[in-house]
Amino acid sequence: MAILLPGYSLYEFQERIEEFRDLDIIYAGINRWTPLEQDILFRIDKRFSIIFCGAAPDWYIDETCSFLDRKDENLFITERLNFKADNGQNLVKLFENYNEKLLLFTSYYHYSDFPSDDYPLHFIRENSLSILTALIAIGEPSAIIHFGADGGRISKDGLYYEALNEFIHPDQLDPDSSIKRDTGWFNAGMLSTLEFTRRTHKLGNCEIINCSEKSHLDVFQKLSYNKTIDYLRRIC
Repeated sequence: MAILLPGYSLYEFQERIEEFRDLDIIYAGINRWTPLEQDILFRIDKRFSIIFCGAAPDWYIDETCSFLDRKDENLFITERLNFKADNGQNLVKLFENYNEKLLLFTSYYHYSDFPSDDYPLHFIRENSLSILTALIAIGEPSAIIHFGADGGRISKDGLYYEALNEFIHPDQLDPDSSIKRDTGWFNAGMLSTLEFTRRTHKLGNCEIINCSEKSHLDVFQKLSYNKTIDYLRRIC
């Protein structure tokens, strides 16, 4: 299972995409996923099977409906309370047309908590990568690999992958401040979130790797692309 994020290190993923063509990998994207799918995955005839939209899903409603209209067995993950436009009519549209392809969690303010038997899909308020990683772990994949998960600036040449350089965070934070905040949340809470998720859903351990050697996300093992691809060839 691979989660693609738009960090600068994703350029190497793009450059080496042919090495992933024959690997049996399910791909997941977060928020603004369309450039990554169109510019990279389409080159090897792959596309996202899971989309996680943790912030402002109303912004992406047209792209979301197009994604869910596919004949694929795909899944859209989001939070009910994040739908704010048109008094929630966008969420109603998704329920009416794509109910079997929706998974809703909550981490919204006073509803936030670690997963438990009573509230298995409740999470503390943290960044999207943390929650998506925990949710994917529930499916017990053989491994979860993060690509483009830099957690901040790792190159003087840029912060994001291509079209995402101009992204404005829903909270009106500048990109560097937004990533710094999310990185702090990830490093502080990811392991606890994962442990509560494993305990609640009675899961074994799953190998989780960050394929960004200079990443500011310090929770999981960081490997080079060479070592990550070698690992994937052994298990895929």
